[in-house]
Amino acid sequence: MKGTRHSRTAFIAYFSFLIIIPLVLEASTSGSFLTMPVSAREAGLGGAMAAVSKEIDSVTFNPAGLSGFDGFGISLLYSRQLFGNMYGKAVIVHPAGFGMLGIAFAFLSTSFDETFEFGAKAGSKSLSDINLALAFQRDLSENFSFGIGAKFISVDLGEAKASTAGADIGILYQINPKSPAGRFNIGAGVRNLGLGLKFDKENESLPMTIYGGIMFQPIQLISLQAEVDMPKDMDIEFGGGLEFHLFNLLKPRVGYRAGNGLSDITAGLYIGREFGSTTLGLDYGMDMGVEISHVVELKIQRPAFFEFGAGAEKIPYDGKNPTKIAVSEIEVPKGLDANLLDANLSKTIAEWLRGDWSKSKALSVVARENMAKILKEQEVQMTGITSEKDAAAIGEILNVQYMVLGSISMVGSEYYIDLKVVNVSTGRVETSAEEVSGSKATLRLAAKKLAMKLDPAYQE
Repeated sequence: MKGTRHSRTAFIAYFSFLIIIPLVLEASTSGSFLTMPVSAREAGLGGAMAAVSKEIDSVTFNPAGLSGFDGFGISLLYSRQLFGNMYGKAVIVHPAGFGMLGIAFAFLSTSFDETFEFGAKAGSKSLSDINLALAFQRDLSENFSFGIGAKFISVDLGEAKASTAGADIGILYQINPKSPAGRFNIGAGVRNLGLGLKFDKENESLPMTIYGGIMFQPIQLISLQAEVDMPKDMDIEFGGGLEFHLFNLLKPRVGYRAGNGLSDITAGLYIGREFGSTTLGLDYGMDMGVEISHVVELKIQRPAFFEFGAGAEKIPYDGKNPTKIAVSEIEVPKGLDANLLDANLSKTIAEWLRGDWSKSKALSVVARENMAKILKEQEVQMTGITSEKDAAAIGEILNVQYMVLGSISMVGSEYYIDLKVVNVSTGRVETSAEEVSGSKATLRLAAKKLAMKLDPAYQE
C-alpha cells in the first residue's frame, strides 16, 4: 500500500506540473536580478543546476534539488560584477520530518553616476532589489522528489518602488541515486511565476523561466550537467558544465552558457574541510562573459539540530527477554573506488554495530567468532548474505530471531549506510534505517547513530 500511495502522489505531482507549464506560457516579462546566479556552483557550471541534488542553493533554483541533503546547512554568498553590481545571499536549510525546509534572503545593489547631456556629472543614483524566499521539498519516492517555493520581491528604482509575490516549482527524478557510478538525474520546473511588479506608470512581469536539465555521473570522479532555459519574451538559453570530484572535498568545474546573442565560458572551484561532523566549504565561480562576474560562497553543513517525526522503528523487543540478533558483514557494491573504501571496512562497520548492541539490555548479539564457527560447521560462508531469503536461512542456523543486513554506498563525497532487519521466521524486512556520513572519518559516528535508532532500549 505504501508503494502504491507514493506512486499515486508522484503521478499527481507530475500531472499537475504538466498542467502548470501551458498556463505559464500564456502569462505576460523587472526583477531581472532574479536571473542572476544563485550560487558559485551555478556560476561555474554555466547555469546548469536543474538536475543537481543535495544542493543547499536549490532553495532559489529548483527546490526539488534539496532531495538527499542531510542535516542543517547554511550558505553565505557574495558576488561582484565588473560594472558595479553587488549581489549577496544567505540560505538556511533544515529537515522538518516530512521534508526539507529552506529560507533565503537575497539583495542586489547597483550604484552609478548620472550625467547631463554635455557630460557634466549630475549626481549618483542607487537601485536596490530584495528577495525573500521560502522553499519546501519532499521525496515522494526513492527516485522522485517535488519542491515548491514562495518569494517576496521588492524593487526600489529611486523614483519608483514596487513589490510582489512569486513562486517556484520543480521536480527531480533520480536514477541510481546511491550508486557510485551511473547516476542520472532529470530535473524541470518553473521559476519566478507571479503577477509582476506594478510601478506608478507601468507594469512589468517577473522574468518567468521554464527550465529542464540533466545530470549524468558516468564514473565516481566526474559528473556532467546540461540545462535548457525558456525565459518569457526572450530567446532560449543553454548551459552545460563538467565537474570533477577529487579527494572527496575538492571539486573543480568548467562550464559554458549561450543565448540571447551572448556566449560565456565559466569556471569554478570548491574546497572543503571536515571538522568532526561539520563540513566547512569555500566555493568560487566566475563568468568570463561581457560583464565579468565573480561569486564567492561559504557553505557549512552539520547534523540537524532537531529530529522530527517518529524515525525508524526499533528492533522488536517483548520487554522481558533480550531479542536474539546476528549481524552480517556489510555489503560493498562493485565499482566503488578502492582508494576511498578499504577492504576491511565491511567487517569494521559490522563490528561497530555488534559492539554497540552488545551493551543493550534489550538485545542479545551473536559474536562474530561464534557466527564464523557455527557457519563453518554447516559449510556456509559469512559473506554474500544479501537477500531476505538468505538471511532467514542463516538466521535459523544461528538460532536467532532477527538478522541484520547492511550495505554501504558512496555518492560524491558522502557515504550511505543502509541496514535492514529481517524477521527469521517470516523472511520479511521488519524495519530498516539509513545514515549518511560526510567522510570516512565520520563513519563511526554514523554507525553509532544507526545502532541507537534500532536499539529498543535506547530512548530518543
